[in-house]
This record gives sequence, C-alpha cells and structure tokens, in this order.
Amino acid sequence: MGQRLVSLYRLTHPLKRDYLPVWRSFPNHSQMFLKGIYWDFLEKFLNQGIGLLVSVILARILTPEDFGLIGMVMAIVSFAQVFIDMGFSTALVQKQDISEEQYATVFYLNIGIGIFLTVLVFSLSGVISAFYKEPILSPLVKGISPLFLINSLTLIQTAKYLKEINLKPLTIYRGVAVTISGIVGIGMAYSNFGVWSLVGQVLLNAIAFTLLVWLLSPWRPMRYFNLASIGALWNYGSKIFLPSLIENLFSRLDVFIIGKLFSAHSLGYYTRAQSLNNIVIQYSSASLTRVFFSVVSKHQQDTGRVVEVYQNALIAVSFLAFGLMGILFVSAENIILLLFTEKWVASIDYFRIMLLSAYAYPLSSIMVNVISGRGNSSAFLRLDILKKTLLLLVFIIGFQISIKAFLYGFALFSFLSVLLNMYFVSREIQLSMMKQLGMVLPYLLVAIISGVSAALLQAYLPLPRVLQFLVEAGTVAIVYLLLNLLLNTKAFRLLKGKFMRSTDKP
Repeated sequence: MGQRLVSLYRLTHPLKRDYLPVWRSFPNHSQMFLKGIYWDFLEKFLNQGIGLLVSVILARILTPEDFGLIGMVMAIVSFAQVFIDMGFSTALVQKQDISEEQYATVFYLNIGIGIFLTVLVFSLSGVISAFYKEPILSPLVKGISPLFLINSLTLIQTAKYLKEINLKPLTIYRGVAVTISGIVGIGMAYSNFGVWSLVGQVLLNAIAFTLLVWLLSPWRPMRYFNLASIGALWNYGSKIFLPSLIENLFSRLDVFIIGKLFSAHSLGYYTRAQSLNNIVIQYSSASLTRVFFSVVSKHQQDTGRVVEVYQNALIAVSFLAFGLMGILFVSAENIILLLFTEKWVASIDYFRIMLLSAYAYPLSSIMVNVISGRGNSSAFLRLDILKKTLLLLVFIIGFQISIKAFLYGFALFSFLSVLLNMYFVSREIQLSMMKQLGMVLPYLLVAIISGVSAALLQAYLPLPRVLQFLVEAGTVAIVYLLLNLLLNTKAFRLLKGKFMRSTDKP
C-alpha cells in the first residue's frame, strides 16, 4: 500500500513548485521511476503478504522457543552477510560507468568471500552454541552456513537491476522463491521437523531465488579478475561498508543480548513483535527508498532537483509511516491474538513499544540516501558513527534493567537520530531543519489524534475480537484521512492532484 501513494502524484494538477510530484523533478526518468516504485512495491507486497501468511501458519504450529532459536542463528548469519557485499553493490549502483571487467572482478571476489564465510561459520558452530548455551544451535548453524555462498552468486545481477531501476524481474523471482520456500516450510512444520522447518524455509528461499536469477538473467561474468580495476569502487564502497557493518551489528545486537541474557522463549516473543513492526518499514518507505537512491545518484550534482525529490519523498513517507503506526498501535493486541493465538500474548507489549520508534527508520532511510546518493560517503560515515555511539549507550543502560527499558530507550534514541539526520541533510542540500520538521510533524499529530479517537470509541463499544479489530483499524484510518482533508495537508494536496487528474480522463 505504501509506495503506491507515489503514483497518486500527477503532473496536470496545479501544485506549488516545492511539492511537485517526485518524478517530475526528473522528467527524463519519470517512467523509469514510476515503474521502479511500482515493481518494488509489488515485490514487497507479495513477499510480505506471502511471508506473513506463512509466518502465521508456522507460528500456530511451532513454539516461541523455535522462533527464538532461529532468531539466534539468523542474527549471526545476517551480520556475517554484510561481508559478502562489502559496499560494492551500493558502489555499483551509485557509479555511472562500470566496465564488464569491474563487474566480473566483484563477482568472483564475492564468491570467494562467500566460500570463506561458509567454512568459517560452519567451523564456529560449536562456539556459537556454547555462547548461547543451546546445544541444538550447533547443527542448526552448520545447516544454514551454505547460505553465504548461495547469496554471493546473485549480488551483481541484483545490483544491475537496481541500477537500471528494472525491478520487475526481481519481483517475480522473489515472489516465486518465497512461495515455494513457504510451502515447503509449512509442510516440514506439519511433519514435526520443528525448528528445522524454519532452516529449510530460509535455505530454499535463497536457492530458488538464485536459480531463477541464473536461469533468466542475461548477465554472465566474463573471465576477468583484476583487483586494481575496482579501486574506485572500493574507495566509495568501503566508506559505505563500515557503516553497514556497524548497522548490521547494532541491528542484531538486541537479539544477541536477549538470547544470551534471557531465554529462547523471550527472544521468540521479541522477534515476533519485531517482524510485525517491520511492516511499517516495508510499506512506508522500502520501495521508495530503493528507487530514490538510484534517481538521486543519477542527478547527484543538481542540488535543486535533489531538494524537490527529497521534499516530496519525505512528505509521502511521513504520511504513510505515521498512518500505519497509528493503525498498528491501536490494534496491536487484536492483531497478535487473532493471527498468532494466545501463546504469543507476551509479544503485545513489545510490539506496542517498538511502534513508538517505527517512524524513524522510514524517515531516516530517505534522509541518509540524500547523503549517500550524492556520493558524500565521508559525511555518511561521520553521521553513522555519531548515531551508533548514542545507540551503544541505550544498549548498555537499557538491558541492565529489562527488555522493555531498552525499547523505551530506543524510542528516545530514534527521535534524536531523526534530528541528527535532518541536520546533516540541511548541510548537504541547504534545506533547514525547521522546514524538514514542518513536513513531518503534521502527520505525527494527526496520527496521535486518530489513535486516541479510536481508543476512546472502542472503550465504549465492547465487541467480539474480530469486530474490535475492524472498528479500531477502520476508525484510525478514517479519522486520519479526514483530518488530512480538513487540514489540507501537503500529502492531501498531492492526493487531490491525482484525483482531479483521474476525473478529467474521458
């Protein structure tokens, strides 16, 4: 739903220059931009929709402990995965002239790294198991270790599709892969494979995607390997790699700590809430962010156009992120109990607290892509180190108290992080922090009012759980849209522009 709102902006409706449609700022690439947004959103919709359906079924069959165990394994895998990329995929998208020699060199280098990581993680399976004090983790880690080699085989093709903003093939490949792996995972769960059904699902997803890419993608590596040829790519990518490495460590550090200090059950509840929280990220910014980076990279020297694109992207993401947050926060209890049953009730509080910071990632993604898309990787690195220093304090203090204390601390950090991003953006494209805040805050206030209205209404209307959910979610959505209409927000003016355009058609 999220990224389709970009398609609501039309060229014919008279709008102020500051809020022209995102793609109008780049007339030579408007069709490419629209298609990129559409196909990337469709990929998210299909993958998240199928993934959610599979997750619901698996959560009803398996236990929170099973999900906690796979969470421990995937935290290690996801952190190590960043070494396969090492910033090269971003560099391949950002740099305009890439030779076949450079593509081939990066490809073979990635395979070498993938083999090395597979062997390394396989060898360390016993150490990982001892760290968590969970004997079953050793065979699980060994079983999932080939994932590094499998994933290394598709980095170049994926980067080329992103560079060309040709996301239709990726949508099809990933949709087929997630469907096949989901069916197999459910079958294994029903056959009493337990946590191994989750391992099988992850591996088969990667294998199916890789096979489809190699069968259907036209690109094949040439017999070139020259490390000197990728010096410029490494010079840029290395400055992206370090923040990515730190980001991956910090994004998994909560899982490491909870798995170590608490229990697999606690981690299972936590990761269940985390997976639902990711809905805000995926449906409010993910597609727009991926395409946004590619477009900004193509026009990185034209500050005026970048400012126009950024303003419209920030408005769209704010409108979507805060609207989704309001719906999910009010409906959190009914969502979890309806989908996953009573055995997941402990996830409700975690989910609600996570939602207090859910807006930060979508907004920050747009902001940091202004910096990285313009090629200023040094500023990107400085900003990331500053934010991670603050986040480290949250980890140290929060987990000494409880999981919930950490989550509340993370909510505070998220707010400060957005302000820091705005400051760095203001230096990069000369757009003041006050103007950026003015684009974001109206949607936060409207979402709060919408959520309070739904909560008050529900308090006086005791209903069966399904009807409760429909009333809660419907009230938030209706009040949110009506307030945007009454206040004539910038997002509403863009929506109105689309409506006027569509009614003018014969």
